[in-house]
Amino acid sequence: MDTSQEPWVGVGMVRRIFGMLGGLPGEPQPESEVPRRGEEGVRDPQPPPPKVSSGLCVLAREGAGRRALCERICPSGAIAVGTRDSSSPGPVLDSNACAKCGLCVRACPAGAFENLPADAEMESMIRGHLRLGRDLAFGCAGPHAPSSGAHAAVEIERVPGTAILVPCLGAVGTAILVLGAALGARRVSFDDRACGGCPWRRGLVLTRRSAKQAQRILRLFGRRLEVSWRASDADPVRAGIGRRELFQCVGAKYPAEVASPSGYTMSSPHRRPPRDRVLLGHALRLLGEPHDSSIANRGIPLWAVAATDGCDSCGACAAICPTDALRFRESALGRELELHPVLCTGCGLCLQQCPRGMLHWRSPAPTAIFLDSGVVMLAQAACESCAACGHPVREGGRARLCADCRVKQAIHASFADQVRDRGNAREGA
Repeated sequence: MDTSQEPWVGVGMVRRIFGMLGGLPGEPQPESEVPRRGEEGVRDPQPPPPKVSSGLCVLAREGAGRRALCERICPSGAIAVGTRDSSSPGPVLDSNACAKCGLCVRACPAGAFENLPADAEMESMIRGHLRLGRDLAFGCAGPHAPSSGAHAAVEIERVPGTAILVPCLGAVGTAILVLGAALGARRVSFDDRACGGCPWRRGLVLTRRSAKQAQRILRLFGRRLEVSWRASDADPVRAGIGRRELFQCVGAKYPAEVASPSGYTMSSPHRRPPRDRVLLGHALRLLGEPHDSSIANRGIPLWAVAATDGCDSCGACAAICPTDALRFRESALGRELELHPVLCTGCGLCLQQCPRGMLHWRSPAPTAIFLDSGVVMLAQAACESCAACGHPVREGGRARLCADCRVKQAIHASFADQVRDRGNAREGA
């Protein structure tokens, strides 16, 4: 790293963030570089809101009437699910009301929100901190940071040993902390002095949960991560979010160069693995061999489902899975149901969707399955050809007909019954 160009890790990122807002206070800009809204090729001075992929929303797929986690965590009320736009059952973001805090990105268990510009630099900033022999530390660069605005953000950054700046401490999720430990961090501190009076203090609730989750994961690998808080007497307000939902809020985007797990392609262009899950899988592999051979999903955001004997690999669970953790394959030889454990966010939709109740949580689950880049075979079923159309069907299926042909047969039988009934009615008249 060329310290003569950028002596403080994270300052470059701070300058880019506040550069979009017109520059740091007291720092003049050349006349030719002053942003002007409306000019072609000039970046909007306001940072962009998160990108939303409504099709990934768990509640949109589930059709539940309860309030979405992103709605409940948003400090500015900028998110609504299935109310403002009837054509989109998933989350709708009001970009004008968005606070750009990133809490929705961290809270969503299915990765329906993403905010790449800042997150793509996180791993390199962690590496930079550790390379300089610093403890890992995070500070707030948001509008409610200590003092105010950019001055406070720069002051935090100029204290030796601190701090990677984030829009809100809630933006620091489990995956980031596990990655930091995997890269060599032994201690992490959070400057939470402003959280007590901050309207975004729900973010601190997420961060405290994330820190506990990270410590539990690291204990599986014989690692320790000491966590300290600048305001140790802070008593964050409850966010009104359930314990299980918060355990699903594993956050942190992965760097641009980190791709999907090797050997695993998405089954649909409308799905993608949540990037925090990909980053977590990357961090777990960096940790090496686990000390504990199994995980009993207690406060640890790692889940795995299993299929009982009798599962016919119908694929209903894979069709509803928002992250592609479950995948259904079909060929002339048979049907296969696969699981990629690290992509599972524990939403439980597959258990609800299974028509025969064949799925259940696997607990304890072998730790090793979360480290592999491959898949776990849950169920297999031999196939034969549909008697009507030749499509593969489960061996021994009803009348050797596929689902489509059974529907057509039922419609035809119903129509025939109606014709017969009408004929009988005429004869009786």
